[in-house]
Amino acid sequence: MRIEADIPFAEVAVAAGTRTLMMDAYLPEGPGPHPALVLAFGGAYHRGSRKDDVFAGARGSNTAMAEYARRFAARGYACFSIDYRLAADDAPAGPTPVLTVPGEIGVQRMDVVRQMLGMPPASHADHMRIIEGAIDDMAAAGRFVARQAARFGIDPDRIVLGGWSAGARAALYAALAEGVPCAGVIALSARMESGDLAAHLPRLACPPPVLLITAQDDLGTLPAETPGMAAALRHHGGEALHVTIPGWDHWYPAEAVTDAGTSVEATMAEALERWTRSGEALLEDFAAAYNRHDIEALLGMVTEDCVFETAFGTRHQGKAELREALPGAWRQWPDARWDGAQHVVNGDRGFSEWVLRGTDAAGTRTELRGVDLFRLRHGLIARKDTFRKPYAVP
Repeated sequence: MRIEADIPFAEVAVAAGTRTLMMDAYLPEGPGPHPALVLAFGGAYHRGSRKDDVFAGARGSNTAMAEYARRFAARGYACFSIDYRLAADDAPAGPTPVLTVPGEIGVQRMDVVRQMLGMPPASHADHMRIIEGAIDDMAAAGRFVARQAARFGIDPDRIVLGGWSAGARAALYAALAEGVPCAGVIALSARMESGDLAAHLPRLACPPPVLLITAQDDLGTLPAETPGMAAALRHHGGEALHVTIPGWDHWYPAEAVTDAGTSVEATMAEALERWTRSGEALLEDFAAAYNRHDIEALLGMVTEDCVFETAFGTRHQGKAELREALPGAWRQWPDARWDGAQHVVNGDRGFSEWVLRGTDAAGTRTELRGVDLFRLRHGLIARKDTFRKPYAVP
């Protein structure tokens, strides 16, 4: 990878006039277009930077967003570690307020950090203004990266927003409240408040998928209330995964193991791979899983509410029905496989041309030509309609 440091991405208002916000780009080898990850640091909106936001907790230290950027650039993602305005900037209120129920936002950690830094107490309204400024800056960073896709060799449709703590909250609000287009959001120890979710989610036609990671002993009510955010996202047609890190508090490293048995970094990598996989790659993987009769892999590539229409007019809706239906086809033709599949995807629509070959229990060989029409959603198959016709086997 190569690093482009100190890239200006926005000119913003601060108490002293204006400030130029910067980001550092960690760019993988190869021409691309690469998927991208835009990361915002943590520090209770009072400390930290795009280069270093490592802080010590009672059980260890967190991994810096800049280090995550290095690691994921090595995995093939164009990564951007961004700055945003902090409390010391004393920024004025922005033009796009998104905190609809200010009283819901907990500011206790901000008060603790102010005391640690020797700063005087701030009013609740001041805290809200600080948070709004960070959200605006995260939104500006996401839009800047999309506009500069050609410069950085990235795919503007495969940009993921993320961060830790304060930065993760800014990423969530940028995507779900400010409406910054993205392929997903990774939130390490952060959530949106229920009132804000209720205000903003109905305006989104299809919320981006969200990965929520919290520690067992995370700050405040995060562990208890994050499942409610995941449920709200699912209720509005989104996809959300919440995983917990046993034995850790707010300051956990990338190597910490989640309740799913994988590290924080590996959990992030799995979500990124799915969200940013190209449509053609998804359909190719789906065909390969069918050929090896791998039902778990197939179910991992469809949405919970998927709809599969067969060539015989039957309909299977949801993963449970699909799990019941697939083994029946394999029992009929134990060696069934798709051969010569060709896939084309445009946006959220795709189709595959193939020849299905198989031998039934009586030893009769069958070959069928067919096409599947797909609807895709955030790296998964939401709908598949099958059309096919038999032809004579030589």
